[in-house]
Amino acid sequence: MKIRANDKALDRFLERVSSDDMFMASTLSSYCSSNKMTQEQLCKQLECTHEELIQLALCRRPRPNTDVFKREVEQVTRHTSVKPILLVRLLREVAALESLRGVSEIGDSGHGFLAAARDRDETEADEGPEE
Repeated sequence: MKIRANDKALDRFLERVSSDDMFMASTLSSYCSSNKMTQEQLCKQLECTHEELIQLALCRRPRPNTDVFKREVEQVTRHTSVKPILLVRLLREVAALESLRGVSEIGDSGHGFLAAARDRDETEADEGPEE
């Protein structure tokens, strides 16, 4: 799902920032995609207007796991009517999904999960167990 503004120039800009993890547009798109939501449903959940959703999308994404996270959330919510608790829930869910995707990608590549099982060389395995 992509955030749309019904303005060609703004839509092009939203398109660009929606692929940049530094902006809330990327976070909102990920959230909507994973929850199969429309813009209208997201507005209802965040208790904001479509215009405020666009403002939110153009904000810098608060950096999770930092000392400034709370302050950055407050800065973002000052520009919109989105309640901080609603934004934090959304941010945490997206961060958790991104984390799980990262784990899944490690598993798909065959690295990470099986590292401990590969401590011995293949030649050692062919020789049999040491006695």
